[in-house]
Formats: sequence, C-alpha cells, structure tokens
Amino acid sequence: MIKRPPINYLERKKILGTKIKAIRKSKKLTQPAFGLMINNGQLIDKKTIYEWEKGTYLPIPERLSRIADLGNMSIEELVCGNIEEYILGIILYRDSIVLDGITFPDKNLFQHLRQQFPPVHSNLDTWLDRYSKLEPEMQEFIANKTCNKVKNEKISLFNILKIEELFINAIVEEFDNNILFLTSSIEELLERMVDEWLPIQLKDMSYPEEAVREITDNINKLEQTISSIGKKYTKKKMKGGDTI
Repeated sequence: MIKRPPINYLERKKILGTKIKAIRKSKKLTQPAFGLMINNGQLIDKKTIYEWEKGTYLPIPERLSRIADLGNMSIEELVCGNIEEYILGIILYRDSIVLDGITFPDKNLFQHLRQQFPPVHSNLDTWLDRYSKLEPEMQEFIANKTCNKVKNEKISLFNILKIEELFINAIVEEFDNNILFLTSSIEELLERMVDEWLPIQLKDMSYPEEAVREITDNINKLEQTISSIGKKYTKKKMKGGDTI
C-alpha cells in the first residue's frame, strides 16, 4: 500500500472543481455556454461557474447530475471517483467522507462512526480498536472486502451509513473463528491488568520498584508475544494456509 496523506474536505471540493472544469473544456464550452447547457437554457453567472471550478462552492445535486451526464459518468464517479478510490481512500487513508445530499463534512469515516447514535455495532469502539492494531496487510484485506461488498450489493457511495455498517461487519467477520479474536481478547485483558488492576494492587504498598518494573515489563512482553501469534496465523489464513 502506497502511503499518502488523507484527502480532506477542502481538497475533495477542489478535486471535484477540477473535474467540472475538465468536462467543460472537453466539450469546448465557454463558462456561459456551459451554464446554459446544465441549467435548462437559463444563464448562470460566469463568476458562479468560476467558483465551482475552483472548488469554492459547488453546484446543487441536480446540476451536478447534468454535469456528470455531460462527462459520460455517474454523479458518484464525478463526486467520489471510482468505487475502489473512494472506499479504500476513506478506510485506509482516512480521506474525508461524502454524505447523502452531496455534502462534504470535515470528518473521516472513523470520526463519523464514533459520533453515530445509536452506533452501528454495540461494541463499536472495541472493533475499531482491534482493527487499528492489525498489520497494514490485514487492514487492506478488510478494506478490499468492504469494497467488494459495496460493489456486489450496489450500495451508493453517498450512503455512508451503509458503507460503515459493511466495514464493521467485515472486521467482525474476519475475527470470527479466527485466532485474532482470542489473541486480541487476551491483549485487552493484559492491557487492563497493567492500566487498571496493577495500580490498585500497588496503591499504599511498598513493593520493591525493581520487582514491580520487572513484572510490568514481562506483562508487556507477553502481550507482544500474544499479538505476534495472532498476526502469524492470520497471515497464514490470508494466504490460504491452515489456521488453528
């Protein structure tokens, strides 16, 4: 996976503006002629079209649809790019999302997921935390799985709630009957042991600092070992090998 910075909502609007300009130029239309063509023969101020092409303001959905038709593409492709670009972008690169009604919030998929009420899954934070700890190869596998589901179920790219549901389901499915579910659960218990249980046991006690440090270090080492076991056998599963 090639690393790149996320596309924020301002950049997404600029990209759309560039596409609008490219479509107009490809048809060899002036800005006034372009406005007439997409507005039922009614004149659109030249400055307005200039602002569209700069990404400062955007046309209403009805006009965007006509621009997409003019460019021989769907409105989703015009606004979001192709399915792979958009879905992999919002999952793997934390690109900003596009909402139904074609609005551009200053949020990525993970921020939007955590703000939903009711949440798309009862243990949402746990599953997102587990996903964040996966190896990049495994994260990409889940992102591609989500992308395929969006394609197969013909989900609109503007239906962010359904896309989020498919993404979380893909995470849950990957952990189901997978050694990762067991190893992640053990890791979470060990983390709580260090962060919550151990401080309570040490409160008002005078155990040797060196002994306490050694205990903590060994718990952390055990957590790393458990994590490596989960990653090892998950990679086998992805390659079609046997898993436990």
